Amino acid sequence: MKQNKERAVSARAVKSLVVLIPEQGSGLAEKAMVVLNSLAAIPEGIEAIAEEGRNVVLVEAIEDGSMKGKEFAVLTLLQLCADNMRNIGLLVREGGIPPIVALSQTGTARAKQKVRL
Repeated sequence: MKQNKERAVSARAVKSLVVLIPEQGSGLAEKAMVVLNSLAAIPEGIEAIAEEGRNVVLVEAIEDGSMKGKEFAVLTLLQLCADNMRNIGLLVREGGIPPIVALSQTGTARAKQKVRL
């Protein structure tokens, strides 16, 4: 629900979730990215994620994360960049395009599909 997403953003959940993303192998990274992806569906969530400068962490997840983590990282980045030139610029400056392109060529069928959205 939108209200729950707004509450999570207001409670500064984004910062706590982002800290979990580098925790590969525990399953927490993927779960954190699922929630971040959900929060990226509302303007307040997009703003909070951008304020935390977390495109970098999501790009790193595409490079080094599990396949499921890579898929969620791509989906979240796509939501952050949809119609948002500022976030697109950040993604380009942070080197996010090469790992996304690589995933589109070498990822699972599902990952390739998500990258091509």
